[in-house]
Amino acid sequence: LGAAQEGTRLYLAAVQQYGMAAELAPTDYRIFCRRAACYFAVEDYARCRGDAQRCVELRPGCARGWLLLARASQRLGDADEAARDVERGIA
Repeated sequence: LGAAQEGTRLYLAAVQQYGMAAELAPTDYRIFCRRAACYFAVEDYARCRGDAQRCVELRPGCARGWLLLARASQRLGDADEAARDVERGIA
């Protein structure tokens, strides 16, 4: 259990760092994509979805952003939205 707690702590620390980075570079899609991945790792799917959405708004061709968006939608219980996210991502 100690290793899992340490992993969560590190992801949450990364979320804070990416938050500061987003304030400095609010149009850098990579920041939002990476923070979305951290949110997914700590099972904060609503925030993951929000950052993934921002990522793909900034860079529609970011496959990882679309994947995170679809996975977050699925984890939030919206399989139809997840399918739409996948369709938009491969379009």
